[in-house]
Amino acid sequence: MLIRFRPDGQIIGTEAFNPDGSIARTACVYNEAGQILETRLQMNDGPVSRITSSYDGAGRISRTVNIDEKGVGSESEIYRYDPIGRKTKIQFLPKVEGNVGYSVDSEGWGRIVRREWRRNHDHHLRRSRPCN
Repeated sequence: MLIRFRPDGQIIGTEAFNPDGSIARTACVYNEAGQILETRLQMNDGPVSRITSSYDGAGRISRTVNIDEKGVGSESEIYRYDPIGRKTKIQFLPKVEGNVGYSVDSEGWGRIVRREWRRNHDHHLRRSRPCN
């Protein structure tokens, strides 16, 4: 893997050389405050997809959007902060077909919280097990 850095130590881009001969490339664009605005993703010399990042008034990341090779954007992550500045994150999962399970384990305030989701016959996610 090849990693290029800015003088301040932030990553400019990467090239990962895969066993099949393909090369996965990333390129990062930053604003004047050193916050990442965009990550460009490319496999070999194919089309480029992007991930854009936005920040709130306090300079904290507030959302990321995936933009595919055709320029179509979809929400990827939305970040919120509690009153004392701890970050929480909501992640949007891509649509999947069929019966799919999804679970999340996270530690918070000294305890384990577990949520499991299952896709029902109407293709809506529902919680199949309550949080502990």
